[in-house]
Amino acid sequence: AERRKAVRSSSGRERSVKTERAVRTTEKGASGQSKTVIEKKNPVRKLILLYIFLMVVIWLFRLLSGMAGSFSDITGSIFDSISGSDFRELTDEEALDRVMDLKIMSRARPTDKQRLVQLLQQKGAVVAVTGDGTNDAPALNHAQVGLSMGTGTSVAKEASDITLLDDSFNSIGTAVMWGRSLYKNIQRFIVFQLTINFVALLIVLLGSLIGTELPLTVTQMLWVNLIMDTFAALALASIPPSESVMQEKPRSSSDFIISKAMRSYILGVGGAFLIILMGMLYWFNHAEGGMTPERLTIFFTFFVMLQFWNLFNARVFGTTDSAFKGISKSYGMELIVLAILVGQFLIVQFGGAVFRTVPLDLVTWVIIIASTSLVLWVGEAIRFIRRLTQ
Repeated sequence: AERRKAVRSSSGRERSVKTERAVRTTEKGASGQSKTVIEKKNPVRKLILLYIFLMVVIWLFRLLSGMAGSFSDITGSIFDSISGSDFRELTDEEALDRVMDLKIMSRARPTDKQRLVQLLQQKGAVVAVTGDGTNDAPALNHAQVGLSMGTGTSVAKEASDITLLDDSFNSIGTAVMWGRSLYKNIQRFIVFQLTINFVALLIVLLGSLIGTELPLTVTQMLWVNLIMDTFAALALASIPPSESVMQEKPRSSSDFIISKAMRSYILGVGGAFLIILMGMLYWFNHAEGGMTPERLTIFFTFFVMLQFWNLFNARVFGTTDSAFKGISKSYGMELIVLAILVGQFLIVQFGGAVFRTVPLDLVTWVIIIASTSLVLWVGEAIRFIRRLTQ
């Protein structure tokens, strides 16, 4: 019995050992299989982990950069703002160093606003101030441009230069557009006027020096002066404002109204007109029959028509636009053009001894108008080339 028990126990032990070995083999096999499967999935998992890591890094970078930006905005706004009490404690030297960087000044007294305006002006800035209350009056008065509100106090309106009736800041932009457009219209009028003056004065001077008969009489000069002053002022002042002027840089307050481009235009175009007209005088004097009343009439008409077509070029001076752009909306320009043509025709055909003219035939009129119109077409060609090169 003891032997049987020993045999049974030994056989049980062998079975348990075999079972354990089988289990271990199975586990090893299973683990081997699992390891094999895991090894097959390793590249994909590495890519996924790398992608997640990169996303986390990018997110952290954006988070930190956003925090840095907000921090700089906060510190910048703190540095760019100042209270009225702190501003009063600054010396003039310290205030001058900070005045161009200030964006906000809170709890300011009227004297603080006035001091701020004066410091900005000392830095060379052109200052515009908006206000609606009595406490804004000192700053409005000392600023280059004071803008009061229509609903503001009477003291603020008296101290300001411009009153915004609709209390809208968009009106400021509209006012600037009108101001710039008016300034350019004045420049165009000066260009046109000085070109005529330059040519007319030299024609009379050089004509007397070369010994020819007076090219332009007093009455003819009066008509030219009427074209040059009254008609040209009405035509060029009626040009509507253009939003394109808002794209230009602000000019310096110390700039002379006659710019370099204007001087070049006056001397260039005036010089060309002078050469053409002096050439006509020379040819008429040396032609058969000399200087006749008919030739003097042609010379006078030719001179006026040169300025007539030059008026179209002066209308778009400083731009690359065509001379005919928007002319249908410029009723003043159309009326002036018609008045100059009709007036010149009446003076030539019926002026007689008063204007020292004789009637011209239709062919002569057509030749004069067609030949002088080259002034306009050359200007159109130059502006067209500039439009293409821009």
